[in-house]
Amino acid sequence: MDIKSFIINTIQLIEKGPLKGGSHYNTARSAANEGRMAYYLKGEYDPNTNTLKGGNYIDAAHRSSVESAKKQLEDLPGEYEEQDKRAKAMAVAFLKHAHEKGYKNIERVHLTNKPGDIKKATGIELSQQENPSDIIAKFKETPPGAKHGFMGASAKSSKKGKIGFHNGGVGDIGEFLNYNMEELANKRQNQFAKENGLSNVKSVRKQELKSRPDLYNHALAKAQELHTEVRDNVGKLYNKMSDEDHEKLRNHLLNTFLKASENSEGVPYVKVSGRSKPNNEASATVEEAHDNPIYHAIKNAKKITMQPSGSAYLSVMADGKRQFGIQVKHNSTPMATSLKMNGQP
Repeated sequence: MDIKSFIINTIQLIEKGPLKGGSHYNTARSAANEGRMAYYLKGEYDPNTNTLKGGNYIDAAHRSSVESAKKQLEDLPGEYEEQDKRAKAMAVAFLKHAHEKGYKNIERVHLTNKPGDIKKATGIELSQQENPSDIIAKFKETPPGAKHGFMGASAKSSKKGKIGFHNGGVGDIGEFLNYNMEELANKRQNQFAKENGLSNVKSVRKQELKSRPDLYNHALAKAQELHTEVRDNVGKLYNKMSDEDHEKLRNHLLNTFLKASENSEGVPYVKVSGRSKPNNEASATVEEAHDNPIYHAIKNAKKITMQPSGSAYLSVMADGKRQFGIQVKHNSTPMATSLKMNGQP
């Protein structure tokens, strides 16, 4: 592509505006689900009947965020309603669990899905890596021994029966393993862009690929090669660590993927998973970070190893039994966005 054609193509792409892909809608889905769950948590909960009436927004910014998400989801008929339906079921499940633990009568609710939000809400220094709470509630009544009245909820919403529990970049994991995955990904992506006459600017390249189905499919194939290469290297490094420093590997998996850091000064949290399909009632389950089968298996394993699966997955094995999977993938558009490593059931 010559300079003139490149400039014309870039201007046309900018004038069209960003194309709406999966990541656009996923962000809106999360904002709607978390925003409405926080809304319902400010309603009237009856522990005797396990029912919830009404709700309230935290403030004008909270209301605006939900309304914006609702508007973004207009392209997907019924999607906002599904997120709202799940959100109420999730709020009920969270309140029931909290009540059973001795946390009663919510005093206030905070949305805490952005860096720094937890400290602003609680005064406690915690990162999203240590505590993935999307919402934190402050209760008026607490169980004996509780250091404060805060309890968090990591909100997960899906049509599926099983929901992923870790969705993060490769930076921290790469630093832990001394393996610069970001550098490798950028090298492979820049090479791909050069070979196919694409922009070096990732945001422009995303739109270029989406306007070229044939080239997009080529990008998918190249992305898969990159995923496999990274998966293989990560698996080898994890298995090497299993032999050399097993406890270091165990703690890494517990803290990074399972978010089960045992910090007594922190904020207790639970994973609240909501599920529904159109024309069906929503359901929700609550799972504690330190009290679930995967946590106990990793915590008590005599030997943790990694086993390749498919082209982009590692199966985390505890004493020879699979506990969860780690998936290497692009954030959204192949060969034009950053890499991620997700924890999957």
